[in-house]
Amino acid sequence: MAPPLRALVVDDNDGYRQLFSTVIRSLGHVAEVATDGDEAVEQALAGQFDLILMDLSMPRMDGLTATRLIRRHERCGDGLPCSIAMVTSHGSAADVRRSKDAGACQHLVKPIGLADLVALVEACRSSRQTSAPVRCGAENTHPAFG
Repeated sequence: MAPPLRALVVDDNDGYRQLFSTVIRSLGHVAEVATDGDEAVEQALAGQFDLILMDLSMPRMDGLTATRLIRRHERCGDGLPCSIAMVTSHGSAADVRRSKDAGACQHLVKPIGLADLVALVEACRSSRQTSAPVRCGAENTHPAFG
């Protein structure tokens, strides 16, 4: 049996943090939380995560900046890159492009259905089991980045 995923839920909205982390934990995985990009970068640099659900608009440091900083750190490390999903209420083509350019693997628009969240977590788990490289940013083939 594969070990549980380590996920980081980053959102300034307490309701979304609770909802996403509860779903992740109910699937048998570990979920930690952060309230803004500064906390997300700090936690990502301190520990290895398999999945990060990153809000785009947050106080202090937004999700795009946090994603860029996390990706910069990963290029210097030895581990597989984490899967970063930008989870936001901003769904324009320009927003999707900004997420991709920052290094996000997916761009999901809130509200996110339970089935979509479960599918995202399971896809991450499957890629970790096969040690498949995470395809993100300019190399991404996800339909949101078509």
